[in-house]
Amino acid sequence: MYQLDPFYQHWLSHPTTGVFRLDDIAPSEFRRSEYFLTYYTGLGLHDELMCFFSSNTNTTLAFSFGFYQPPPHPDGCLLSDKMAYLFPLLQALLEKHHWQSAINDDRAGSEEFIDERLSEREQQVARLFLQGHSAPAIAELLCISPGTVKNHRKNIYGKLAINSQAELFQLFLRQLGVE
Repeated sequence: MYQLDPFYQHWLSHPTTGVFRLDDIAPSEFRRSEYFLTYYTGLGLHDELMCFFSSNTNTTLAFSFGFYQPPPHPDGCLLSDKMAYLFPLLQALLEKHHWQSAINDDRAGSEEFIDERLSEREQQVARLFLQGHSAPAIAELLCISPGTVKNHRKNIYGKLAINSQAELFQLFLRQLGVE
C-alpha cells in the first residue's frame, strides 16, 4: 500500500534528499482520499514529516515522524526547520557508516495497478485517483480537460463494475493481496 503514499510518490517524481511535510507534497485532495481515510485515519495519524537520505548506491532511507494527536501537536514547521538543521549531520553519519543494501526494491503496486479491461490512459487516471489527486489536478497533470477525466472515471467504474473511489481502492488492495 506504500505505493499510494504521497511521500513515496514525491520521491519517485523528485528524488531529492531533505525534509518534507505532508501538506507540502501531498495532492490537494489527499486528506479526502480513500488512502488517507483508510491508512492515516486508521493509524490515528494527523500529520507527518519525512526525511529522505540517499546514498551513492541508489539506496534511499526515509525517516517518518508521525503526529498521533490533533492540533495543537508540535508545530510541523518548527520541527521541519529543526530537522533541516540536523539533516546534514544525520546524512554524514549515515554515509560514514555506509549503507546497507538489504532494502528490497519492491516495484509492485500502484504503478503496476493493471486491469486488462482498462486502457493505458484509464489505468493512469485510476492510479492518480488512488494517490489522492482530484479530477482537476489529474486534468492538469495529464494535460486533458476535466470533462475527459470524468469520462475516464465513468469508463473505469463501468468496466470494473464499481460505483465509487472506495470500491476502486478495494480492488487495488485485493490486487496487492490485502483484504
